Amino acid sequence: MKKTDIGKVLPAVIIVLCIIVFAVFFVHYGSGDKNEETTAVPVQDVTENEESSVENETAVSKTPEEYISSDSSGGSAEPSKQEPLTSPLPQNTDTGEIEINEFGCFSGEYVEDGSNIPVKNVAAMRITNRSGRFLEYGKIYVTISGKEAVFTVSAIPPWKSVWILEENKTEISDTEQFNFVDSVISYKDNVVSATDKIRLSVDGDYLIAENMSGKTLENITVYYKNLHSDGRFFGGITYRVSFGTAGVGESVKKLAGHYSTDSSEIVRIDWQE
Repeated sequence: MKKTDIGKVLPAVIIVLCIIVFAVFFVHYGSGDKNEETTAVPVQDVTENEESSVENETAVSKTPEEYISSDSSGGSAEPSKQEPLTSPLPQNTDTGEIEINEFGCFSGEYVEDGSNIPVKNVAAMRITNRSGRFLEYGKIYVTISGKEAVFTVSAIPPWKSVWILEENKTEISDTEQFNFVDSVISYKDNVVSATDKIRLSVDGDYLIAENMSGKTLENITVYYKNLHSDGRFFGGITYRVSFGTAGVGESVKKLAGHYSTDSSEIVRIDWQE
């Protein structure tokens, strides 16, 4: 019997073992990749659904009734603490019944949506109601350096001026170009801001309406606006306090958290006899 030459056989054995190890490694990890591929999650679909829900939540426009806020909060009205409105591009635009006196920017508490969140350099507009009638509600459309912007206003007595903040909180610089596009304004006749039939007084954060008419009054409602430190109305938003019914000589007390004797002004009183 011949003896096997180990020196000649050993290299062949090593080569065979390497081939076996490589085949096992390939089969194991190759099947793992295929399993991962078949169980992948469609992340893109989830992201699109989330974006759609956000758009639906924010795409809400206020009606005239919603823009007049029912005041039942415990907040305070201190517009004198706001930073002053600056006017990078003063300009006059006479639209007939309203006059756009100037555009500017505002930093402070954003009041138009009731959030009172701090903002900086938000586009602002000052207008004057020159119609001789009570401006009940309006929207003013402009472009700011080619981009659309909207300013909403409510409850402005004749010949009064008001600063309005852009409804989408659009921030601007001192190099923006403003251009008037259009306006839609509604007016109301026979509006009174004071009457000898109802006596109004203030008690802290509360307004008191006393019936002085000698008759029962129903649906007593008081509308008021706040003032900026420059003496003009501040904000297109208007606050409303509903007192309901008051008998002869009766006083009704309601919370009016945004009212201040120093920086608020009653612009409208409604009632029914």
